[in-house]
Amino acid sequence: WYYYNPCTNFSVPGVNNLCRDIAACQVGQPNPIDFPLGVQNTVTYRTSSTDEDVVTLLYTEGYHDRQVAVTLHCNQSATTPTLTFDKEDPEHYYFLSLYSKDACPKAAELKEVTPLNNIGRRNIRPSRPILRN
Repeated sequence: WYYYNPCTNFSVPGVNNLCRDIAACQVGQPNPIDFPLGVQNTVTYRTSSTDEDVVTLLYTEGYHDRQVAVTLHCNQSATTPTLTFDKEDPEHYYFLSLYSKDACPKAAELKEVTPLNNIGRRNIRPSRPILRN
């Protein structure tokens, strides 16, 4: 299972309680051992070379050097955000995708926000961590 929030830190209770104040977490099933994949204050971003509306957020400083890249995909018809696991390649480097109407650059009026390491004014704001099993 994967938990993710692009906007604020969150914590996930687990056997080893490592997922505290993080941006992304992996929780094993059936064993509920948790592994932080990245922390908010390390986030950087890149845009697609073919579609500048596709943004990938990169997080580091996960457990045992884990890192996660989350690609934001615009889905105007999405009523709730969907998080998918794409791959782990190489080991400890995770690729996830987030499909949401809030990932659309023009989905809502952009508001001034405090930038997180160059993210700037993208309007992505889930109120709680997104769960993908």
